[in-house]
Amino acid sequence: MEHNLANLYHISFVFKGVPKVRDLEPAFSDQEDDWVRLSPFTWLLWSPKPAMFVYNRIRPLIDDHDLFFLSKVELGASVGFLPPWVWDWINKKIPGSIRTGDEMKRLLPPGF
Repeated sequence: MEHNLANLYHISFVFKGVPKVRDLEPAFSDQEDDWVRLSPFTWLLWSPKPAMFVYNRIRPLIDDHDLFFLSKVELGASVGFLPPWVWDWINKKIPGSIRTGDEMKRLLPPGF
C-alpha cells in the first residue's frame, strides 16, 4: 500500500477496568489495515480509512466509561524511545520518515 493512500493513526485508551486488548482487535483487523500495539493502552494503525471510520469501528467495542483518543500522526516532528522493530515498521509504511540512533544524533546542535 502506498503511503499517500493511507494514514498513520495514534490511538490511546483509558480503561476504567481491565484493558480490552483482545476485544479491540476486530477494530484493527481489516485487510487494508496494519497495526502495532505498543501497550494495552496505545496502538498505531496504518489505514486508508478516515479517522471517523476508525472511530466508528472502535466505539462499539469499549464501555461508556472507557476513554480513547485517535489522532493522525504527522511524522515530521516525531521523536521518542521505542523498540527498533517499531521504528522499522513505521519506516516501511513511510520510508525515511523516522530518523533513529546515530542519524538522529547528527541532527542535534553541537554540545547536546
